[in-house]
Amino acid sequence: KGDLSVFETNIRFVGGLLSAFALTKDRMFLRKGEEIADLLLPAFDTPTGIPYSLIDVRSGKASNFPWASSGCSILAEFGTLQLEFDYLSNLTGNFIYSNKIVKMNEVIANLAKPSGLVPMFLNPHTGRWGNHEFSMGAMADSYYEYLLKKWLIGGKKEKIYKQRYDDVIKAMEAKMLHTSEQDKLVYFAELNGQTAVHQMEHLACFSAGMFALQAMNEESRDARRHYMSLAEGIGHTCHESYARSNILTLTIFAALGLGPEKFSMGNSNAEAISDRDKYYILRPEAIEG
Repeated sequence: KGDLSVFETNIRFVGGLLSAFALTKDRMFLRKGEEIADLLLPAFDTPTGIPYSLIDVRSGKASNFPWASSGCSILAEFGTLQLEFDYLSNLTGNFIYSNKIVKMNEVIANLAKPSGLVPMFLNPHTGRWGNHEFSMGAMADSYYEYLLKKWLIGGKKEKIYKQRYDDVIKAMEAKMLHTSEQDKLVYFAELNGQTAVHQMEHLACFSAGMFALQAMNEESRDARRHYMSLAEGIGHTCHESYARSNILTLTIFAALGLGPEKFSMGNSNAEAISDRDKYYILRPEAIEG
């Protein structure tokens, strides 16, 4: 009863079942994955094809979170459906799933990108960006990851996805990548319009792994060196967020040596911004990196 997250249901249930099928070849997993994906399809019934965030599977009624830039869809959510939906179409021969993604990607590709960046919110009715907020963390993160992995899983043949990935990452490097003055820690600031917010979320630590994966698959030696160096820099910053919570604060949480949910990159480099950020909820991003 109630609404399900389209994004969470896709990555955990559809993705999990398809992974189980890939490993076992038991078609029960494939059938169950298809059944769940079918429940999500009404979320795509918007004027633009950009899906809603929430679906009531009993009624088929879909909606967005009211707090998301006046009811917009969220970049990390609609941008993190492609691998599962494409794979499901490839396995079943039913291209209703991949066609939804093709239409969605066409909308995104045709939109002007402010300074080359992709905002976190998109209105599924008007096809216009919401607030011009940008992040490597929450509400944006896995959009970038899926562009890169779509190129890789397709055998590097669909170069348009790598181009889209390169374009947005280069814009983020130009506008959002910083090195702290005090300890020379590398990080992506958040951006609100043209204003940089010098903090980093634990979620953004995934990008160390993403850049390492990119570096391993670049043709150019210079590109390989550049992105592996960036991966190492982000990884070091995230390591420091764990190490410094143990050294510089006197809480039971810190004694465990766990990184906080969010940390400042201002005067207190890689330390929790406030007490309400000193928590850890089994996030895998730093480990992934």
